[in-house]
Amino acid sequence: MCGIIAVLNPTFTPSTIIDNFKKGQHRGPDHSTFEIINNSVWMGFHRLAINGLTPDSNQPFCIDGIYLVCNGEIYNYKELYQEYNIQPETKSDCEIIIHLYKQFGIHETMQIINASECAFVLYDSNTDCTYAVRDTYGVRPLYHAILGTMHIFASELKMINELNITTVQHHIPSTITMFHRGELKDVHYYTSLSSFYSMTDHIEDVYKGIHDKLYNCIKRRVIATERPIACLLSGGLDSSIVTAVVKRVRDELGVTEPLETYSIGLEGAEDLKYATIMANFLGTKHTNIIVTEDDFFNAIPETIYNLESYDTTSVRASVGNIMVCKEISKRSEAKVVFNGDGSDEVTGGYLYMKKCPDAIEFDKECRRLVQNIHLFDALRSDRGPSCNGLEARTPFLDPEFVDWYLMLPPEIRFTPHCEKLLLRKAFESYLPPCIANRTKEAFSDGVSSTKRSWYQIIQEKIPAIWDLDTVNMFNPPTTPEQRYYRMIFNQYYSNMENVVPYMWMPKYTTSTDCSARTLEHYNEKE
Repeated sequence: MCGIIAVLNPTFTPSTIIDNFKKGQHRGPDHSTFEIINNSVWMGFHRLAINGLTPDSNQPFCIDGIYLVCNGEIYNYKELYQEYNIQPETKSDCEIIIHLYKQFGIHETMQIINASECAFVLYDSNTDCTYAVRDTYGVRPLYHAILGTMHIFASELKMINELNITTVQHHIPSTITMFHRGELKDVHYYTSLSSFYSMTDHIEDVYKGIHDKLYNCIKRRVIATERPIACLLSGGLDSSIVTAVVKRVRDELGVTEPLETYSIGLEGAEDLKYATIMANFLGTKHTNIIVTEDDFFNAIPETIYNLESYDTTSVRASVGNIMVCKEISKRSEAKVVFNGDGSDEVTGGYLYMKKCPDAIEFDKECRRLVQNIHLFDALRSDRGPSCNGLEARTPFLDPEFVDWYLMLPPEIRFTPHCEKLLLRKAFESYLPPCIANRTKEAFSDGVSSTKRSWYQIIQEKIPAIWDLDTVNMFNPPTTPEQRYYRMIFNQYYSNMENVVPYMWMPKYTTSTDCSARTLEHYNEKE
């Protein structure tokens, strides 16, 4: 991951902005630059070098008066250079954005690179127009802060949290924000299709289509890196599929170094057991990181600072995610970390979705989850690696896979007797039976044993917080756990509560907690 900031019509001094900008350096530990382009546009960039490892690939880029800071990976940039007969000036994948913009304009550029992950700000000094853009599903983070006539775009809240700006929001995914002579305009460059394929294929052809789409999405992410790779392997279906495909692609490419895989959990955790089985099945160089209950609980304040959210399920899941990435950064040369995030939203894998009343409602819920994933799982997926100087690769959120899968008829995607059945069938030959048939276990639950869950541990250890003023509070906390998280969040990001527009909760249930282990039908999964 990298970190970017762009300030339009600045009203602060450069030193004030730079002091805040430096707080995002963990995202890009290899090189940092802050440039005053002119009186109206300032740009900063923290670089984690993944492609084009030489200094000429440092940002901001400037070509023919067009400036760019981009936190992203344009996976097919080499093919685009060939297709459009463009001669690059560097070996960076992000440079292609400027060339495409010059040739096609910003809207068509985003259509061309839609399968990539990026959040960027481009300033064209020739037209005095600035564009802030975020990828289709918000895999790469971007915040938009407004103070009077000043606009700031930044990768993280901590890069702006001491500027006393109260109007801060997530930049909406698949949106281009155009800024020209004081006028702001948002344009959506991409809308997911809501129509469905007619079901004329044999079901085996559907399995093959799912396999081929996801395989290609993973393969392009394996190829597009000059830095070593590792995989987060929980032993669940999604991370196991991604790891198995990464291993197979590396074998095809002739990579001889063993693939590193990592899992984390408390003693007796379900994930550790299944991750070990999967790692042995694939022959990876696997590391199980075993932590104590106190290790997990004491990491909550740092987790909330890095996550920049007080959402209950996001905090619970991010503790282990951040801790395992910290260990990778200490133990490994790997800088690119693959994960299985996004699958549950796309395929409807959450246990509560077994209780959807029908296939149409199931489809609506999947699309809602995908549309809002940047607020929850995509945020967690980014922060774990990025706060430890690593880059996440999230192939399940590639639009090529997401859109193809969601266009399958809902009646074949909705399989309440066995969640994610199509995905299981598509990749069952890649997995041992106990993994292919393992029922969904949320990461925030799987890091603990079934006898003593992470959810239960938190309830026992959480302090009683009664001095938190919740009168007129946005998203007021309703439990001691939520009060604790909110108190910590407010210590770091006061007046920024609206970045969590609502709390993630399962539907179709009477449960008042977000843990899948509290669902009425949890034990039906066996």
